[in-house]
Amino acid sequence: MNLSYDHLDVQDAYQAELDNFIERGKKRILGNQEFCGLSFQDFNTFFYAEYKQVNKEGDAADSLFKTVCDMLNLKGDSNKRLEFESMCLADLAKLNVVMNMHRQTLLDALDKFLRQSNRQRVIQGFELDQQNKEAA
Repeated sequence: MNLSYDHLDVQDAYQAELDNFIERGKKRILGNQEFCGLSFQDFNTFFYAEYKQVNKEGDAADSLFKTVCDMLNLKGDSNKRLEFESMCLADLAKLNVVMNMHRQTLLDALDKFLRQSNRQRVIQGFELDQQNKEAA
């Protein structure tokens, strides 16, 4: 029996192709391009709704927005601009930690946005993509 045609191998291959399709979709959405009819704005709306109201990490959206406001010094001199050159190494290290924390939160949210909240739409887009490849 040839294991390459085993049902599990076919299922694994399908899942691997779907995963690659979703990874390409993440790049498209983060590049402000549509993916399966979904946009960056759709993801943004999902993020704030999900992480503000539902998720146990409900402070994530507030924290991200607060970090951006602090970076832009909105509570200080409104004419002062953000200048990384003037930041000391310790401040840059703190900023790096905070931004990497938010980075992972956003990536996790994007994964949930595509794999759970819009699963059916993504699978339909994937199957259409597969049909187009076969037709070509």
